Order: sequence, then C-alpha cells, then structure tokens
Amino acid sequence: MVSSLLGRIARNIANAQQCGVWLVFFNLLDRVLTLGLCSLDVLAHIDGQYDCLRALEAKSKVRKV
Repeated sequence: MVSSLLGRIARNIANAQQCGVWLVFFNLLDRVLTLGLCSLDVLAHIDGQYDCLRALEAKSKVRKV
C-alpha cells in the first residue's frame, strides 16, 4: 500500500520493470522532505527567500542606473 503522493506517482510509471525502483526512490524522497519540513519554520524561510529576492532586484536596479 502506497500512501505518499510521490509513491502514487511512481506507481503510475509505465515501465513495470522500473516501477519498483521509482517507488522506493519516491518513498525515500517523501520521507526526507517530510523530515526536513518538520525542522523548518516554513513561513520564516519563505519570508527570507522573499527578502533575498527583493534585495537582488534592488541591486539589479542600482546597476542599471
């Protein structure tokens, strides 16, 4: 029984010989991503990414002037 979204995607891969390999890969990837998100303050991370993007845009505007 596959419960993860990535596992369900792997199950739909057409090549039956590779399906098992992809299933294991996607299940592992799903676990790693889930563990990573558990230790991450997602909103603070998004705010940081937004601040970085704004800083890069401001830097780009300064170079054009």
